[in-house]
Amino acid sequence: MNSILIVLSMLGLIISVFFYFFPIPLKGFPILPPEISLSFISEIEILKGAFSNNLKNLILGTGPATFILDYSQYRSPLLNQTIFWGTRFLRGHSAVFDWLLTKGFLGFFGLMFLYVLIVYHFFKNLKKGNLFEIKLGVGLSIISLIFVSLFYPFNFVLWFSFFFILGIFVSLFSEKETKIFLNTSSKTMLLNFILAFSLLLSVLLIFFNVRWYLAEVNYLKSFNIAEIDKSIEYLTRAVRLNPLIDNYWRSLSQLYLAQAGSISQDQKIPLEEKRTKVNLAIARGAEAINRAISIEPRNVANWNVRGFFYQNLIGIEGAENLALESYRRAIQLEPSSPFSFTEIGRVYILLAQNSREDEKKRTENLNFAVESLNKALQLKPDYPVANYLLAVALDQQGKLEEAIEKLEKAKISAPQDFGLRFQLGMLYWRKENLDKAQIQFEEALKINPDYSNAMYMLGLVFDKKGEKEKAKEQFQKVLKLNPENQEVKKILENLEKNLPALEGLIQREPQTQFPPEIRK
Repeated sequence: MNSILIVLSMLGLIISVFFYFFPIPLKGFPILPPEISLSFISEIEILKGAFSNNLKNLILGTGPATFILDYSQYRSPLLNQTIFWGTRFLRGHSAVFDWLLTKGFLGFFGLMFLYVLIVYHFFKNLKKGNLFEIKLGVGLSIISLIFVSLFYPFNFVLWFSFFFILGIFVSLFSEKETKIFLNTSSKTMLLNFILAFSLLLSVLLIFFNVRWYLAEVNYLKSFNIAEIDKSIEYLTRAVRLNPLIDNYWRSLSQLYLAQAGSISQDQKIPLEEKRTKVNLAIARGAEAINRAISIEPRNVANWNVRGFFYQNLIGIEGAENLALESYRRAIQLEPSSPFSFTEIGRVYILLAQNSREDEKKRTENLNFAVESLNKALQLKPDYPVANYLLAVALDQQGKLEEAIEKLEKAKISAPQDFGLRFQLGMLYWRKENLDKAQIQFEEALKINPDYSNAMYMLGLVFDKKGEKEKAKEQFQKVLKLNPENQEVKKILENLEKNLPALEGLIQREPQTQFPPEIRK
């Protein structure tokens, strides 16, 4: 019987190893996504950054569950050259290295001491007493997990499995039995107290876990509803059930910002009521993002969202300073990311656009924008958003050729970015290079066939080239997508009369708004 069990165990092990190295999709079984984890070198870089010049981190670590924060602050800029540059990892290369980082050398030596004790007692007590096969299975299981922890990151399930099997291991391999005799009333009372306290603690844990579960359910529901007010309702329930999750508050602040924008564009609401509702939504959004920061001030995502929140309020007194302050704090927490540098550049461009009457201030803001965007591109030269914004800043400085060069480079690394191609077409249009402008607008429409701005400008290009029928075709498409647009109707009337498209109209350039990089 024993030999059969050993053969079956070995066969199972061989099959497991085979499928680990040669994964074969089986019919009826779900295809699991590939696992992505940090390389050994990347985690060593983070360890070096956390331990250098910080004795507390070296001895005690950075703190439990802080790997994502350490990753943001100490990761190598070389990761910007990979497709995972914007990903924040929750775990590193291996459970042991993660333990060393978050618990320091004191915790690391404690874990190594536990590993040594397990291996020592396994070989010492394996053949003592009965239940050899069970002890062998449990012992090999715990040693296998020890081995895996050296090369693989552990999630909650693996840590739970480790300590659960460790408890069984201790009960099987313990050399002495400890017996407690309840022969006195004081011992009985103590045991009853311990049991009652454990029962109360269990009930409390169940109660809070149910609340946290319901909070997560409401949080996830808020993502699946297009209606902003309903999403806010679900997220408000989530923060009421579990007010200690910064992600809930962070997402809620963005919804309040979207609500403020929606209210401000609603023409049915009276002006005074609209002003009151917008101010209330902004105040609630500001309170939510500040609450997120108070819960987790080291989380760079909170500061980036705070910057994004106030960036969208530029025009309100003090909003630009709060946006810049937030992004600068984000840079301190994640110095290797180009994102916050790019958003600072965006803020300065907006400030330059708002200070056109003050040429000195406008020039100063554009110079700050170029400086910050160049820092972003030093970290990630192929970052399309930074290249685009730098081109915008250069164009506003009157450096049209340099702006075009930047967007041509950015286009290579963003093959599906129709907005970037539209902006490049606009630069060629201003340069009066109609052929190249046409190419860019057509490329934008290949990516997004319903992009009205590109159709509009392509129609103007055809009109300027004298190709009236092609121009009419483009403006008819624009009108179909925007049936209430009086300007397009006037343009079509002009074309029917063989007049220039913009005859009697003020020439304008459609504005494109790039989607924010902030995500919930």
